[in-house]
Amino acid sequence: MPEGNRRYRKQKLNMGQGCEHQMIAVHEFGHTLGMAHEQTRPDRDNNLKIIWDNIQGGAKSQYQTNQQAYTAKPYCYASVMHYGRYAATVRRGEPAMTPINCSTSWDAQFGGQRGCPEETGQWGISDGLVACDIEQLNAMYKCSGGGTTGPTGPTTGGNCNGRDNYSNCGQFKNYCNSAPGMKGWCAKTCC
Repeated sequence: MPEGNRRYRKQKLNMGQGCEHQMIAVHEFGHTLGMAHEQTRPDRDNNLKIIWDNIQGGAKSQYQTNQQAYTAKPYCYASVMHYGRYAATVRRGEPAMTPINCSTSWDAQFGGQRGCPEETGQWGISDGLVACDIEQLNAMYKCSGGGTTGPTGPTTGGNCNGRDNYSNCGQFKNYCNSAPGMKGWCAKTCC
């Protein structure tokens, strides 16, 4: 059973101040579903160098490896569960982590897009689940699939039978192809 459901039959999710942003809400829901921080995977040292002396003392636990973290899918720099490279740093402007050997897994995650997160700017900044997050959840829960996602965020799988999850989707139609998450949250408008 996934980590988030291993200990509790029910899990309450409290969203406090600073958590009003969609990315943070999706990240916290990921935890309730059993997803660990991507940078804590036991295989992370093959993909990521942690710069321990540049991480604030109270945040170091968020970078310790978690032996129970899911590793059956490739490491994903773009996961909504991955901290940004400057999260909780001591020295402003210097990273807490840098990628190692990232071009192969990066290409697979973004359909052949070349380059590492440092070059493209894509590093744990998705407003919603990306392909690797959906694949991980489907594998963890032994699901056959459902919607898919790509570099621009969730989609309805390419059909126009989706629905808008917000009443004001029409106001943002011009962002369907550029804003992460639009095609998932406003599927009918973006069809």
